[in-house]
Amino acid sequence: MFDKKLKDRVKYLETENYILKQYYKAAEETNIVSKGDLKGNITYVNDKFLEVSQYSKDEVIGKPHSLLKGENNKEKFTELWSTIKSKKPWKGFIQNRKKDGTSYFVDNIISPIFNQNGDILEYISFRHEITDLVLKTEKIEKTLREDIVTKIGNRYKLLEDISKFESPFISLLDIIDFSSINDLYSNKKGDKLLEIIAKRLEEELKNYSNYFVYRVHSDEFAIVSNLEIKEEFLQNVKDIIKKVVSTPIKLKDKDIFVDFNHIFSFEDKNNLLETA
Repeated sequence: MFDKKLKDRVKYLETENYILKQYYKAAEETNIVSKGDLKGNITYVNDKFLEVSQYSKDEVIGKPHSLLKGENNKEKFTELWSTIKSKKPWKGFIQNRKKDGTSYFVDNIISPIFNQNGDILEYISFRHEITDLVLKTEKIEKTLREDIVTKIGNRYKLLEDISKFESPFISLLDIIDFSSINDLYSNKKGDKLLEIIAKRLEEELKNYSNYFVYRVHSDEFAIVSNLEIKEEFLQNVKDIIKKVVSTPIKLKDKDIFVDFNHIFSFEDKNNLLETA
């Protein structure tokens, strides 16, 4: 009777072990897997790890996981180590670096592995590459905040930045008689003119710290400064406009001189744009 129970128990454990190996194999085939010792040095990597990272096994075994670090976020990695050392799994997104220096992004879970006494023996990491998702998300975020014609910040970006700035001032610049440009030279040429003006404004603003330019709509631009003296902002904007309009813009072999109407607001940032 005892022998039969023992055989049944052994058979059960063998079956469970066989199933467990299949689970682990499936996890290895679909995830980037690595193990690390208590100091974070790499003790094991799977083929997917080598494929994605471009390293060979000899190049990574015994090396610290920081070999792959593609970002310098001290708070994130402090929190990571604090979590796994407290015997809890850590989950999060990490930017890694391949052997050739290019970055890739992973959705990562790092879990401590224990012995029978509850002491941590090692750490295991399962990563799933999400580079395409991150890049597509970044592209959407950029599109949301970027003017399609001039490639500078749009109205949404303007409002977002104003809310973040501590003490912003604003000047709105409106191209005088811009509709005539579209009527005489076509909308396409009008867009080209807006693009050139945006580039000129960007170039001039490089000479000033904490100055930013946006296209609000149509032919209207905004210059915003943060933590500036009122009188200096007034003078600087006038100087910027003077330099931007001093050189004509060539459209269809004709030199087009532009000028701006411009206004200012120094009100509270919650009412800054609407008061302008």
